[in-house]
Amino acid sequence: MLKADGHGAAIAQAFISGSHEDAFAKLAGGGYWVGLGINTSGHDPSAFLQIPPPLLRGRGIRGYLLCRALPEKFVDVGDHVVIIAEVLDVFPSFTEKLNWNHLSPEQQDRCLREIAKHDPGLVYCERKYTTISEPIEPTYFQ
Repeated sequence: MLKADGHGAAIAQAFISGSHEDAFAKLAGGGYWVGLGINTSGHDPSAFLQIPPPLLRGRGIRGYLLCRALPEKFVDVGDHVVIIAEVLDVFPSFTEKLNWNHLSPEQQDRCLREIAKHDPGLVYCERKYTTISEPIEPTYFQ
């Protein structure tokens, strides 16, 4: 999950301009800690189940979702595969954990609303990075 600031927008921008390998290299060169599990098998969606997920740490990172991929729901859209997954746990920061599975759906909803109230996260809408209310410009890497 990315923060609703210039750093979060720059991370998102890195992934839409070039390969994911290039984006991770750019982020690592920009001072981010990058833990990689890269799919090198092209467009084989089942390969995503065999590798550890990539992980980033640094400015612009808001939190993490631990998910279980649902390969029967993957969607091939030509040059990308949209991966659908079930959220198993939510980590608001690198060290915090919410124990998501132990919360009722009502508690999960209340928890997400509380987090969003203080830090709404990054959204991409109408060709702009934004929060619910205002556009954000990417902070570009040196």
